[in-house]
Amino acid sequence: DPSLSPKPHKSSAPESSKTSNIKMTSSPYQKAIMLNNQGVIQFENGNYEQARSIFRESLEGIKLSMADQNPNFRSNGSSKTVGFQWSKHGPLHAELNLPVPAASSFIFRRALIIVPASDAHSLADLPEESTAIIYNLSLAYMISGYITNCSSLLEKSRKFFEIVVAMRKRRSECDKLEGERLLDTAIANNLGWLNEEFCDYSEAQRFFQQVSTRLVSLSLSGFVEQQDCDGFIANLVLDAHPSMAAAA
Repeated sequence: DPSLSPKPHKSSAPESSKTSNIKMTSSPYQKAIMLNNQGVIQFENGNYEQARSIFRESLEGIKLSMADQNPNFRSNGSSKTVGFQWSKHGPLHAELNLPVPAASSFIFRRALIIVPASDAHSLADLPEESTAIIYNLSLAYMISGYITNCSSLLEKSRKFFEIVVAMRKRRSECDKLEGERLLDTAIANNLGWLNEEFCDYSEAQRFFQQVSTRLVSLSLSGFVEQQDCDGFIANLVLDAHPSMAAAA
């Protein structure tokens, strides 16, 4: 299913076998996708620094995949069938046995597992895959910065999320599936959070307004879990009452 499934991915293969599979893979595209999904496993385990490194390597693999295409190859009209699944929530302080900070706004903490396209070698570029990997990288930077209280990591996260927003604008709103709208909502929520952290309240409000606009239809569609929906709503309440946000 090319839509973004609301159900979290459950990995069954041990990490060692997955690493071995990556080394044995010859196609740059396949290797890039396997690396992304290996990075998601590290993300789910709270190994955010390692996840960032793997996501960067995956992104380089996508670039190699585009450069490696045969210019004489022509597609027979078939369409790409790349798909995505949501990961489990990335762990925070309590799950990582770190000191729990004062209450904070909600961060959407689910990465994207990529289900590869069989005909990716026939395409001029790979926008869906590239967007997913950069989104994952943004998210890993964000959670790393949050749990370590590191502003430079949070700033990198914000810049990468802004790249994702620019890439997502190339896709027509009317062509988006409900799962894609959840992705856009998640990005807007996290950019609202990040801009609030950097005291850019007008930008934060702009992004939280995007969350508000999309949330009703998402709730009715069933493409958002209750935990995430409650988090989005909590952020909207804090955004509507700045004094509450400052206290948090």
